[in-house]
Amino acid sequence: MSNFEENSDEFNHSHEDPFYVAALSDDAIKELSEYCKNIPEELWKTHRSEYYDHVNDKLIEDFRLCDIHCPEFDSIPASIGKSVLDVINKKYYQMDITLYEFQILRYGVGGNFQWHSDYGVSPNKSVWRKLTLSLQLSDPEDYDGGELTIIDYFNQHCQFPKAKGSSIVFDSRCPHKASPVTKGERLALVGWANGPKLK
Repeated sequence: MSNFEENSDEFNHSHEDPFYVAALSDDAIKELSEYCKNIPEELWKTHRSEYYDHVNDKLIEDFRLCDIHCPEFDSIPASIGKSVLDVINKKYYQMDITLYEFQILRYGVGGNFQWHSDYGVSPNKSVWRKLTLSLQLSDPEDYDGGELTIIDYFNQHCQFPKAKGSSIVFDSRCPHKASPVTKGERLALVGWANGPKLK
């Protein structure tokens, strides 16, 4: 398992890295924290999904378990998320992006999302998810577990830093998971930069 605090050419064996880590400004962190504190409980929706593992012929319960809040497109979280995605895309990926999606996730004890990738998955069937954003909204001492792990292009398992305000943008084709939270509560802003299918 590798822990990458920042990108380094030492690990870049392809035209681009599978992910890029950045930190938000204190003002942006404050705005997001204030937004999250004021989300009415009725605007959270509990999401629990299961998955049938055809290879091992078994049902995986709680494949994903968390509460989801979908911010409006003109909200602070969407504005900050779009800005992070745009900066990273322009600097590194240059993907054709036409649409964005954002969610705030709340993981309580047992909350998790098992191995999956985001590419091609979108409620809007005219676009494909190309870049994924995950942005830490909780202080690391507020919870245990909940680590975000990504598999890079060389099958290395890379664990994402847990500092509040840390953000990572990665290729949506990369498998990733959020480990179960074992104590406390983890909040994260996630988002996707979407566009036409890769050719």
